[in-house]
Amino acid sequence: MAGERYADYAVVCLHDVYSDNFATQLDDVISDQSLEAADLPDPVAIIRGPHIDDPRSPLLQVFDVGGTFSDPAGQRNKIADIDCRVVLTYLSSPDLPTGALTMRRYLTAMIQTIEVDPTLGGLVNAAIINRWDFEAPEIEGNAACRLQLGMDVVVRVRSD
Repeated sequence: MAGERYADYAVVCLHDVYSDNFATQLDDVISDQSLEAADLPDPVAIIRGPHIDDPRSPLLQVFDVGGTFSDPAGQRNKIADIDCRVVLTYLSSPDLPTGALTMRRYLTAMIQTIEVDPTLGGLVNAAIINRWDFEAPEIEGNAACRLQLGMDVVVRVRSD
């Protein structure tokens, strides 16, 4: 498996798990917090690759940002850690505290998607969440704003 195939495989596996399971995790958050479905809508799409100009909302994107071989033996063991990013963008009202709360609820579902299936259906050695971050642009007036939540996931893959 060449270098790009490690990354492609990791992204496809991570994307497929989100495509298959994210809606269920959102439903769990809605149920656990006694919300309405409209409070936390399913993404309009879950896509591979960064699409920074895609205006759809909410939108979930899965892509790789780098990688490394995971032990001192390097490529000889054919195990690579692929650094992936899962990004959710959401068009919010100018009420940032409410928007931030919505993003934290999405984060809960994003984390739970990996927690319930850390081997992504048995297709990878492990998917490990490293960190997450939240971005909100400055707002002038009553304009809606696009919020962004990014979560870094290391996907450990092996080539046979």
